[in-house]
Amino acid sequence: MGYLIDVSIRNSSNLQTAYTEKIIKYAELSIKWEKKQWQIDAVSTLPVTISAKGVIPHKLHDVLKQIYLLDLLYVTIKRSVIINTCNIFRKFLCNSIFQQSVTHIFIFTFVIKRVR
Repeated sequence: MGYLIDVSIRNSSNLQTAYTEKIIKYAELSIKWEKKQWQIDAVSTLPVTISAKGVIPHKLHDVLKQIYLLDLLYVTIKRSVIINTCNIFRKFLCNSIFQQSVTHIFIFTFVIKRVR
């Protein structure tokens, strides 16, 4: 059994669309891998999609179970995405007209609201 895992970070409004797109996109490639290239019994496409705000689809739990990862790993994934989103905001705001002290307070408030 082989796994084709695609990780993507999307906007919250199109998570389900992204999941479906990934399944369709890699269907032909998985058939090619099964029969010709690696001669494996089966290839399963597992899209890992998460939003930039930390929203996860219901199917992420099933994906984590299929590849034998801990079910609570989604918490770590959510935190990583939120922290990286905050870093992007911080870099943008520090380069703009705002003062650095104001941006740090804003980013800290954003992290607290999102983690809860």
